[in-house]
Amino acid sequence: MQKSYVRIENVLARQEANEQVFVKPPTVLSLLKVQAVMIESHGCDIDRQGDVCGWLVRPLNALSAKQQDSVRAGDNGSLMFLQPTGTVPDAAVDFNAAVKIPAWFLGESSSFMNVSLGREEKALMPFREVIESRVLSLSGKGLKTLYERKIRHLTRIEIELDEEPEIVDEASRPNAPHPVRGWTVVAPKWLTRSMSSAA
Repeated sequence: MQKSYVRIENVLARQEANEQVFVKPPTVLSLLKVQAVMIESHGCDIDRQGDVCGWLVRPLNALSAKQQDSVRAGDNGSLMFLQPTGTVPDAAVDFNAAVKIPAWFLGESSSFMNVSLGREEKALMPFREVIESRVLSLSGKGLKTLYERKIRHLTRIEIELDEEPEIVDEASRPNAPHPVRGWTVVAPKWLTRSMSSAA
């Protein structure tokens, strides 16, 4: 019987030992899972920060019938119900599953003159593929509910905001043309199945 040996060693240690680790591109076996994500970051955070924050979005039918009823009724502190719309089935935002996405994955950073403030500011110009692959956006009412549920999740305190948040963009901020990334990210199967069945 022939034995096979696998060497497991820190890459940095091998580099410090003057091994030419990356002379030949390594073959890497990776297990990937495609997830739907809702972006949480505000526009100014997206423009200025290195990471964009968000939460995973899960299909509601992955939960038990009792949990589904709890989420729909708004009684679940960790999951916020997203009503079905268009090709998107019943789903839920998972506040326990926060993610960070590098800004460079979503767009290219540029600068513009903010006329209102009279100063130059950064702007993240999203890739065309990112815009085209966006499935939905929350309405003012949806944002209000999102903020209320997030506060409840963090503090366990029930609050109701007086007004829906107003989304106002700086008029002098560049909106086009969008850069092209050249590749896109596939949608999760539960979403693509609903999209194809609705077509």
